[in-house]
Amino acid sequence: MNDSVITILAIFALLSQAFVGLVLLLFLIGRAGVPHARNLLRDLGLIVGPNSLWLAFIVASISMAGSLYFSEGKHFVPCNLCWYQRIAMYPLVPLLLLAAIRKDRTVRVYVLIQAAIGAAISSYHLLVERNIVHESVGTCGRFTTCATDWLASYDVGYLTIPTMALSGFALLVT
Repeated sequence: MNDSVITILAIFALLSQAFVGLVLLLFLIGRAGVPHARNLLRDLGLIVGPNSLWLAFIVASISMAGSLYFSEGKHFVPCNLCWYQRIAMYPLVPLLLLAAIRKDRTVRVYVLIQAAIGAAISSYHLLVERNIVHESVGTCGRFTTCATDWLASYDVGYLTIPTMALSGFALLVT
């Protein structure tokens, strides 16, 4: 089955993962004493830094719009862990918009904490979805299970809704 919106969201998640991986790799290589990696990381910071609040707002907005598309457009019933991830992501949209307009960089601490909490929830959700951790009674709702892979029939490979959410949170943390 093919769906253009899901394909675009999958591409966004893959690009997010690639960027986070690149930054992490440059950081680790730089810590190992390779000066070129440190210089590349610094240059990347100089490019992204001035627009980081607007970029973070865009990431949070796309993440929120994607989750709304899944529930309202595709009629996927969100499980409890999906709701907790939404609780972590949705407030970031107006917070980051206001911070970007005001050029308030002090918001970074609040965004980092909120995104790290969301990433932890997404990571746990992935463990449940992959049956590494079993759902405890009452963790998920009566109408859906947290182990449901809603995207299994959409040809997006290993990407699932919690994987996409984790990609957005990881990009915000980065």
